[in-house]
This record gives sequence, C-alpha cells and structure tokens, in this order.
Amino acid sequence: MFKNVYYNTRESKIHLWEQINGENLYDEIDWTPYVFLPTKDDDADAKTIFGKSVSKRKFNSYYRYKDFVNDNRNPNVFENKVRNEIQFLSERYYDIPDDEMYVPRLKIYYLDIEVMPDEGFPDFRKPQDPVVLASIRDGITGRTYTFGYDVLHNRKYSGNKENVKYIHCKSEEDLLRYLFNFMNKYPCDVLSGYNIWAFDLPYLVNRAIVLWGEEEGKKMYSRMSPINVVSVWKQKQSDDINIDMAGLTILDYYNVYKWYGKNLERYTLEYVSQTELGVGKLENPYDSMQEQVEKDWNMFVDYNVVDCERVNDLEDQLGYIRMIQALSLLCKSPAKYYNAQTQLIEGLMLTYYRRNGLCAPHFAGGEQKPFTAAHVKQPQRGLHEWVVDVDITSSYPSHIITMNMSNETFFGKIIVLDEKEIIAYTRKREFPSFKMYREINSEWELVYFDNSKLAKFNLALKKGLFAIAPCGSVFTTNKPGVVALVEKNVFFKRKEVKDKRNEMGMKANEFEKDSPDWKKYKEREREYDSLQLALKIMMNAFFGILSVPYSRYFNTYIAEAITAGGRHTIKSGEKFCNDLLNDPSQDILSMFSGDGQKSTHRKDYVKYIDTDSLFVGLGEWIQDQGFQTEWETLPDEDKIEWIKDISSIMERYIDNRIFNEVQLGDYNSQVHDFKIGFKQEIIAKTALFVKKKKYAYWLLDKEGVPKNDIKVTGLEIVRSESAEAIRPRLKNVMEMIMKQKLDDDIGKTIRKYKKELNKLTPEELAANIGVNGIKKYLGTGTPKKGTPWHVKGVYNYRLLLKELGIQDKYEDIHEGLKAKVVYVKKNPFNIDTITFHEWPIEFNELVQFDAETMIDKFFIKKVRLLLEPIQKESVIDSDMSAVKAFF
Repeated sequence: MFKNVYYNTRESKIHLWEQINGENLYDEIDWTPYVFLPTKDDDADAKTIFGKSVSKRKFNSYYRYKDFVNDNRNPNVFENKVRNEIQFLSERYYDIPDDEMYVPRLKIYYLDIEVMPDEGFPDFRKPQDPVVLASIRDGITGRTYTFGYDVLHNRKYSGNKENVKYIHCKSEEDLLRYLFNFMNKYPCDVLSGYNIWAFDLPYLVNRAIVLWGEEEGKKMYSRMSPINVVSVWKQKQSDDINIDMAGLTILDYYNVYKWYGKNLERYTLEYVSQTELGVGKLENPYDSMQEQVEKDWNMFVDYNVVDCERVNDLEDQLGYIRMIQALSLLCKSPAKYYNAQTQLIEGLMLTYYRRNGLCAPHFAGGEQKPFTAAHVKQPQRGLHEWVVDVDITSSYPSHIITMNMSNETFFGKIIVLDEKEIIAYTRKREFPSFKMYREINSEWELVYFDNSKLAKFNLALKKGLFAIAPCGSVFTTNKPGVVALVEKNVFFKRKEVKDKRNEMGMKANEFEKDSPDWKKYKEREREYDSLQLALKIMMNAFFGILSVPYSRYFNTYIAEAITAGGRHTIKSGEKFCNDLLNDPSQDILSMFSGDGQKSTHRKDYVKYIDTDSLFVGLGEWIQDQGFQTEWETLPDEDKIEWIKDISSIMERYIDNRIFNEVQLGDYNSQVHDFKIGFKQEIIAKTALFVKKKKYAYWLLDKEGVPKNDIKVTGLEIVRSESAEAIRPRLKNVMEMIMKQKLDDDIGKTIRKYKKELNKLTPEELAANIGVNGIKKYLGTGTPKKGTPWHVKGVYNYRLLLKELGIQDKYEDIHEGLKAKVVYVKKNPFNIDTITFHEWPIEFNELVQFDAETMIDKFFIKKVRLLLEPIQKESVIDSDMSAVKAFF
C-alpha cells in the first residue's frame, strides 16, 4: 500500500511511495485526472449514481483537464473537481479489500530546532537569529541525530544521553546543510514534532533564504524532500506560510493533538506531556536560554533531544499518527487530509464507486442554509440519585441507513406541513394536498401534489416506496442509496474490526509479554484498533459532508432529515421509557422481593436529554415504587447489577417499540436488517443538572467497566480557561456536592480555598484564553468599541511594556495562541485587564493585581452555579461577612 503520493501538475506525473511486504518502492507514473460525460449504454465505462451511462473523458495533460473543468459548469460533467491524488489512489487500490490492506510501517522523524536570539524571541517572519541545534528522532530505531553549532564557544556535545548521535557543526551553514542532506539521503515517511508547522519548518525555510539567497536557499531547503520538491506559499489571511514536501507527510503533533486529544487548559509540550505521560520537558535551571548555552552546552543539547523524545513518547502512547494512517489507507486519501472530512469521504466514496462500476456525482456546491439542530431537553435541575444514560447507538448513521438517505434517493422536501403533521400522515400512509421542493434538471422547483399526482404519491407511500423524515424530506426506497449503503458497510465493518481487535488482544495474552508472538499479536491489535477508530470517524463524518457546501454531497434537506430523525427518535425513546417506568412490567417488578406500590400519577423519569442520550432517574423510580427500604440495604456493587438488569429490560422494551412504531411506522422505513437501537452506557450514583449542556455525574460504571470518577460536561470548572490553581479546588467542591457532604464541611472548604487563592501570583490565578481578533479589534490604534476583555488586555500589556521600555525582554501576544489574563486594580493608566504569557515583574511598579475580582469571577461565581440548583447558595452567602472581613 501507499505511504505518500505527489502529483507533478507541470509534467502530469504521479510520484508514488509504496511499501509491499516490507519492501519500500518508489515509482513515477504518467497520469492525468479525468471526468465522466454522458454516453450511450454500449459505450459506457460506468454509471452515475442516478443510473446514467457515462464514459471517461481523458486529457493529454493536467492543464487541459484543469481548463475543461474550470470552464465547464455543465451538471452533466461527473466526478469533476476531485483532488488529483485521491482520484489516482482510489483508482490504483480499490480492488484490495479493506481487511486485506497491507499496512506499511512508517518511518517517522520527530524534529525540533533551537534558535539563539540576541534579544527578545525568534520570529520565523524575520529569521535574524542563528539556528544552533536541530534534532531528528527516528521513531523506528529510537535514535536521535543532533546537529549542533555552539555559536558562543564552538564546543562539542559530551553528554551521556543514550541513542544520540551528535554531529558537530563549525557554522550555522554547515548545520543546515547537514540537516537538509540527512533528510534527503535518509528520507522519512512522516515528519512530526511539536509546533513545527508554525515555527520550526518556516524558520528553517526562511533562514535558508537569509543565509544563501532566494534561489540557492530554495535549493537547500528543498532537499528535505526525497525528490527535492518543497512548495512554500503564504496563507491568504495572514503572514503565515504553508509548506508541502513531496514524498513525506508533515503531521505537526501540536495540531494533531488539538484535533484528537483532550480539551486542555493550554497546549504547550510541557503541559501536554505532563497530562498524558506524567513527565514534562527537561527543566532549564538558568534564567535564560543564553545563560544555559553559556554555562552548560551539554544540558542545552539534552533539552533539545528530550523535546523530540517527548513527542515520540506521545505518539507511542496515543497512536494518533497510526490512526491517521488507517484513515488514509481506508479512504485512499493522503494523510495530510486527516482533518478534512470532505476529502476523506471523497476517497471513501470513490473507492466504492470503482468497486461497483460507478462514478462520483457532479460537484455543484451551493449556499449554506440554517436548519433545526438536535433536541436538548430542559433538565430537571438539581441532584438526582442513581441515574443511567441510555443512548441511541450511532444516531445519525442509523437514521441515514434506515431512511435510505442519499443524494440520488432524495425525492423532495414537503413544505408548509409541520413535523407533527408529517409524522401523523406518514403513519397513516396518506397525505392531504401539499407542496414540495424538488430538484428538476438541476433547478429547484415548487411542485404541487394534488388530485392524481397526490394519489400516486400516497399509493407509493403505501407500497413502501418512500421513507419520510419528520421534517418532510422524502427518500425513495426501491434501491439502496449509495450514501446509506456505504454508511451501513462502514457500520458493520467497524463491528468486524472491533471483534478482530479483541481476538488479537486475547491471542497476545496467551504468550509471555514482550515475546515475539506477543509483539506480533499486539501490533495487529493496535492496527485493528486504529482502523476501528478510523471507521468510527468516517461513520460520523457523513452528516458533515451532507451539510457543507464545499462537498459534492451537499444537500441541506438531507442534513435536516438526519437531525429531524434524531430529534423524533430520542423524544419517542423518552416516551417509551416513561411508559415502561410508569406501568412497570412484571419482569422488572419481580426483581424486588416486596410487592411495592405503583404511583398514582404519571411522572417524568427522564431527567435530561442531550442530543442522543436519555438520562433516567432510576433512584427516584425505585423510591416511588416503594422499594426504597429494600434498596438501601444493598451495597453499591449489588445496586449496579440490579440497575444493569433494569436497563437491559428498558433497552429491549424501547428498541422493540422504536423499530415497530418509529422506524417502520413514523418513517415508513423498509430496512429490516438494521434497527435503530438504544444502549445503556453509564451508571451514575448521583447526577447534577444545572441547565442545558451543563451537568455532572458521579460515574460508577461505564459499559460494564467499574469507575469512580466525577465527569463534567459544559460546566465552567472544566473549561480550559480556568486557572490551573482554581480547577482542582472547584473539582473538589463539586466532588463534595456530588457525594452529598455536609453543608458545614463544604462551607469550610470554600473559605479555606478563598484564603489560599488570595496568596497566589498573577500567573497562578490568571484565566487561560485563546487570543483571537487582535487585528480586528486593535488594528494599529486603541481598542475599538466592543473589544473583548482579553484582547483589551493585549493592548494594555503592550502599553505597559512600552512605558517601561522592556518590549524586547518579554514575548509579544500573537493571534490564535493561548495567553493568561488577569484583572488589575484601579490605576493611573485607567486599565482593568492585562494579557500576558509571563508576568513582567516590572509591572508591579505600575499596577496591582486584583486577586479578589479573579477569585469572585472564576471561583465563587462557579461554586454558586453548582449550589444554586440544589438550593444551597446559603453555604456561600452565610460566610460572606467572614470573607469581607478577611479581604
């Protein structure tokens, strides 16, 4: 299978890097992209998804193809505007079954450079400072190659770090030349590192031009590519640059982690490493980099080497690059498109078309239109005991599959009628006169259905030829739609792959750890795990590609149908759940030894709905049934088992009614081999619901695995903006609330934390916020009206630096990066906020940090948010006199 691909448009030539049975191969292939045009059946090369016969239109060169596609907007030009490499890869590899794909072992290089600035901080836009270190860690061998140039003393590295080969360089020119030549002679498949996209690579490119000039500098940095092709171009809306290297894929782990990883307070390598690995970067005991270089060159080299090691360790533990490779192979799409769903789905669908004698539909684009999103119920606010979460299994994919949603099966959108009416008429299989938007000859028209046209529609509905979403989107069912069919294939393929992953894990356990057989099966287990995660991503991506105009599958009415189905199904699940709990079946009641007593009035036991999840208060239901005394005698372990048994009965009851009444009835689905289903996911001992999208629960079990965690969704205590010092204290207060500690104990803890927080420094108590809109709000002058508080803080920070004449001592605040923000007390400069990375100690001469306001806004206010739903705000308010006395 392929590792990398590059298309030379000037020569109309594909450059392909493959690995087959462990052997690395490189080939150059003459190839030109193509389109499909209508033709007679006898001359057909393929069919469109609408059933038209088409033939392949070839071109002599890429530029002739490009001119044809750009000049021709005819809707009968099919498979237009496909990424060249994706069309080639799907064509070349489509006949290899997904589960028989050979997974190449990628050589990953982890890069990190160090620059020695005379003053201030290095800037890749003005690369005036020398590169003094560059390390490359080979992810396969674990060896690091470090190119070093001690600009101060020309010393060599004499450290004891294992697996480090140090290449001593007598000048910066030598360093860069050796680095570029090394990458050219020993090429990698993936180039990674931390923030290399935004700093290391653009600095190397621009520095090469400074040292050798425009033409010679380009020749030098182009050697980072195995075929000496490196493209560099400026981004449209900033001074940043994009870089593409033929023959290797750049996967900046900073961006990869932000895409797949946890939502963190900040994304520095130090913080991410501490979070994921429990160990950070090598500490610099000196006041500055310059001092470290002057006094301890060996430590400085180790510092550079360890940065590469940490990124390598992150990948070893997290496996995000492995997952990106699985996505790339599955979708026949270059790995650089890992975060572009439209390109991934493009390759996945093209592979399906090639396997089935089809071609992709015409890319038309369109205009984004709003539609109603998922259902979120207003929660029953407060703290509830023994709550279970019952979810729709793969909600959006399930609705795509069961209503046969696809571009070619989309019949039209019924308008005027509301959702309740559409559901009712669909259930009766008979509509009154209505209007429908239909696409006819690539134009949207309003069509009236009455008299004979209406009679034919209703007859087709009765015969099961239409499935109808609650929003009025109608789909034909006489043949499977390609989107629904591929979605279904992916769903079942993921299930197969998960089974194989588990099988490999079980086989590995039969052997001694680290034995050859153990390693073999563990490697296969990791491959299958990466593939199933990739399949999950693809399965959930179909909704996205139907709802955005830069996809060839864009259709707002289909996207709207998916969310409408999700809303109706989850509301129906709520009703069926309450039906069962308000009139319990004998199999539930028989679980308890006592007779119990039924409630005399109907009650809503679904405490909250979030998109595809029902949060059911079984603790309250048990109490209402009169089983509380018996229940309280059980240990938590037994309670969990009982709840699982109750949940299993609920699942079967809800699933049966959803299939018969909703899937077959309300949607008129003709799909019988795939059922929309519900599954119990979590068991919480307590759950606190504050408002929509803001809740927490004390988790004791997740999918059968014992847990003991406080999980939070949407509440400010887990927002990345909260200060690191505040977050654990807020979490502890929340834990006390969730575990129903005494009010006095909670109050004492709050007072203790207030006192501790008031002693902290600005860095420790600052909010952490991504800074966006600097140019928009500040421009070149004073802040505009409506400027956010943290952007005002950037202006104020620069103002004070200038006032003190220390602009070069502290790092400036750049667009898009996270920074720290604090309030300050009244001062002669009339400023109230300051945004910074490192608090300049000189600021203390001019302004005073306002700890009281920070504590009130970021601690007290959030504690109050937790206490208010359970009517315990008095825990705070009763202590205010003591607090005021303290301050």
